Amino acid sequence: MEPPKNIVKIAVQMMGAYPQLIELNQSKPLSAVLKDVCDAWNINNSEQYALQYVDGHQAYITELDKEASSLCNGVQSQNQDVRSESLKKLAAFSADVTFAQEFISRDGLRILATTVEEQKEGDVMCYTLKAIAELMEHGFVSWETFSISFIHKVVTFVNMNLMMVEITQLALVILENVLQSNTKLGAMVKQEVPLERLLTLLQLPNQPLQIKVMALIVALLQKAGNRERADMLDFLWKKNMRQFIHKEQRQQLQNLRLTAFPNEGDEDGRMTVDRRHSLCAREFHKLGFTNNGSPWQDLALTPPGLLALENMAYFSTRFPSAYNRFVLENSSREDKHVCPFARSSIHLTLVLCDILRVRETGSQDLPHHSVFSFLVSSVSL
Repeated sequence: MEPPKNIVKIAVQMMGAYPQLIELNQSKPLSAVLKDVCDAWNINNSEQYALQYVDGHQAYITELDKEASSLCNGVQSQNQDVRSESLKKLAAFSADVTFAQEFISRDGLRILATTVEEQKEGDVMCYTLKAIAELMEHGFVSWETFSISFIHKVVTFVNMNLMMVEITQLALVILENVLQSNTKLGAMVKQEVPLERLLTLLQLPNQPLQIKVMALIVALLQKAGNRERADMLDFLWKKNMRQFIHKEQRQQLQNLRLTAFPNEGDEDGRMTVDRRHSLCAREFHKLGFTNNGSPWQDLALTPPGLLALENMAYFSTRFPSAYNRFVLENSSREDKHVCPFARSSIHLTLVLCDILRVRETGSQDLPHHSVFSFLVSSVSL
């Protein structure tokens, strides 16, 4: 049976003693872990000892609880510079599971929620929202911990114009998580965030923002009843939502073609429309698309949907030499492609969707990554 994810095996050593191989429960207080280690060596006063990394930065692991205490004080400071710097550090540390537990145990979430309710936009708000999003990812407490006034304030960051885009993105993440949590606050999100506003945000030329908007739209659709979902889909269809998200995908398809075949374009601009279409179709065929005249049709099946295109684009931009070599080796085999790039990418992504259980309804008991759901669902909306 697979061991719990929060338990890891580590070696602990001390000068003059036999090393120990222990199973470290990351959800267990560090003081309790230290006591167990000291008891094995018959050492009293475990509170006087600390764990320290042997390799790398050699920091003391138990410094996290001290850091949590220090940052709890810092984020409440009346000095704006101290407060801002503390929140910046907090946003960076909050991804650490041990630090998160220590900070939350010091009533840290209440402190941050109060900051959101009282603070205006700016860097302080950005750091605060990021810290909350990271802390809640660990799943130590329910979103019901937060008040209605907190959620209302976060909603305003989505509904207001002229808002910092970073704040809007973080607000979207928080609202999507609240909606997925099946709490009474989720009903408030459904009521106060109109689809019309989300479509407005979707038109902004910012892909990270668009992904977070789509994640919230997908969550709204998932939580709606059958009749309500049908009405929402009808509204999105009438607004032609796809026009806002397909421009980026069209550009990605063209970039795949131009990266693989940079010397076959219309350099002097004299190529006829029919000739240009023929050239594009031939190049998309070499890339391994089945519908070489309309390659987007290969991505219509969901899953994997647009996630397959994202994977292809990622590979071509991060590893262009390997991408060119892969495409050229296979395109030289006429119709007997051993491993056509596009079709193999789509199939591999489908395998990933099966492994990651993409498109299954999210659960509070299991990790859920909305970006996959968005990319898979966006073609079919």
